[in-house]
Amino acid sequence: QACRPMSPQENAAHLPWPGSTGAVMLLLVWPAGLLCLAQVAGSPSCSLLGPLSRSPGAPAWTPARLWDPRCLVALLAWMALQVLLFVLPIGGEVVKGALQNSGEVLAYRTNGMLALLLTLAAMGGGWWAFDLDPTSAPTLLTPLATAAAGAALLLGVALYLASLGKDTADLAPLGNTGNMAYDFVLGRELNPRMGALNVKHFCELRLGLLGWVVLVLGLVAAQTRDAGTPCSALALVATFQIVYVAAALWNEGKLVAALDTSPLGAGFLLLFIDLAWTPLVCSLPAAYLVQQPLQLPLYHSASLALLYGLGLYIYCRASAERRAFQHKPSLAHSSRKESIPTATGKRLLVSGWWGVLRHPDTLGQLLMTMAWTLPCGVQAALPWVQAVYVCGALLVRGVHTEQACVRRYGAAWAEYCHRVPYRLLPGLY
Repeated sequence: QACRPMSPQENAAHLPWPGSTGAVMLLLVWPAGLLCLAQVAGSPSCSLLGPLSRSPGAPAWTPARLWDPRCLVALLAWMALQVLLFVLPIGGEVVKGALQNSGEVLAYRTNGMLALLLTLAAMGGGWWAFDLDPTSAPTLLTPLATAAAGAALLLGVALYLASLGKDTADLAPLGNTGNMAYDFVLGRELNPRMGALNVKHFCELRLGLLGWVVLVLGLVAAQTRDAGTPCSALALVATFQIVYVAAALWNEGKLVAALDTSPLGAGFLLLFIDLAWTPLVCSLPAAYLVQQPLQLPLYHSASLALLYGLGLYIYCRASAERRAFQHKPSLAHSSRKESIPTATGKRLLVSGWWGVLRHPDTLGQLLMTMAWTLPCGVQAALPWVQAVYVCGALLVRGVHTEQACVRRYGAAWAEYCHRVPYRLLPGLY
């Protein structure tokens, strides 16, 4: 069941991260930081510390060139296509989400893989039939970031205004404080819908992930145009990232419950991450390799493929074990999987990967992220921005998860920690 919404008086007494001042800072600093990263990614040096030298045809770092109307048109057309693919009653099964505080159970059509394939077909068809050239991606990173951040801001305002007439049961536990800036950033309404369109589901699993794929493919096309073929490092990075997105969309039906039960509403934070931050920052390794191509020896590529495969296996296997245990704990218990009973009536799994580490799915994600960042080498910091961000976000999430488990399960969680002492790395952490 979704988290219980608190009254504004309850929430305003103690604002969690980022706090009122931090919310205002996020509105100002985060988009500015994204624009700086986009500008660096389009420069030949790709250096965060060096001067921003401009590549031929790239927008200069001036307010007049932060904006390109073509990018806004492309973004709106892209969003319209994804809305159409999302609401069409074709492909995928309809799955039920978690029980909401309003007593409603939301339904989701999980046709993400079909949307991915049709998006790729639309890219190829547009390139062939209408001369829409994705190879301009490296020179348009900054105006694309501007358009995406602006769209997130405007959509966030619209969702905030729409939430003012909603019942308390529809509001997000974290975004119902009465503090306008904080509620706007964290999201006031928990699961806003526009007809058949669930905003959180649409942004997280469509705009964010598919936007990432489209941008990476545009960068690959740019290097193919200039060099004839992409360098081995870029080919490896693109393959790893596209497989990751495809795996997520293949398991889309298994992810919707996590979105339903998240206490984060649909506000500027979620919209900015999905529309602007994820596509651009996750593409930084590819953008770096367009400017600084690297050819990797075969044994390096094979080693990175093994690292990525290990991470993908651990992540998928651990996630499957957890889902099977959560949905059919009696079956899991009868199949001799070890577990610890709790006072809530639930059990804690102590078998498989969950008997080795407390967060094996996080380990899998970190290994995959390292596998598609290491091909860039360590000469520049830019391609490592995403790895640092993902590592920090996952570690913070792990700490918050364990704090919640201490409150929820008490002595049972202490026993679990005793039996599974390591969080991420056996023998180390």
